[in-house]
Amino acid sequence: MQRAEDVKISPVQTGDALEDAFYEYLVGQRESGKLVDGLYQPELCEIHKKKRYYCSEREDFVTFDVVVEVKRENAEGLAFVAVFECKNYKGSVPESELTDFSDKLQRLFRHNVKGILVCSSRLQSGAMKAVKKRGLGLIKYDQHGFEYIVQRQAGNLIDPSHIKNSMFQSANNHKSMKFSAYWDGVF
Repeated sequence: MQRAEDVKISPVQTGDALEDAFYEYLVGQRESGKLVDGLYQPELCEIHKKKRYYCSEREDFVTFDVVVEVKRENAEGLAFVAVFECKNYKGSVPESELTDFSDKLQRLFRHNVKGILVCSSRLQSGAMKAVKKRGLGLIKYDQHGFEYIVQRQAGNLIDPSHIKNSMFQSANNHKSMKFSAYWDGVF
């Protein structure tokens, strides 16, 4: 009889375990009627594991770990795609993993994609910089569940100085501000 400590788990099995857990987490949100990933209406989402997309640049398919395809209500086709790359490493995740993931997203989806790395370990310092510079999201997974570490952002769409001037100093607003806020010294 084999002892549990003698059983070798392959890197693929280790990676699949994180993908399975994250996929089940998102499906559970959808099935319970919660916003999928805290953002997307469950009835507008299709959640896939090991989803393949054709890349004309490579002339081959690219497979992503977990994908949420979001459709617009009463419309055909995809409105948005959230792609989750799961990394279940013993050591820290290298920068090359992030840049490869980011490059694949840009080749396939251009601008209607949100890329999020889901990892169970730390990132190398270069990888963390790549996450922030490339506008990716980062989710940490451990025994307590999933937690967003870095929210994916499209950069500063509105200049904070513009908001400050519009709210406090300028009588001539150059840009419409549907919602602006000032709290604890931050606009």
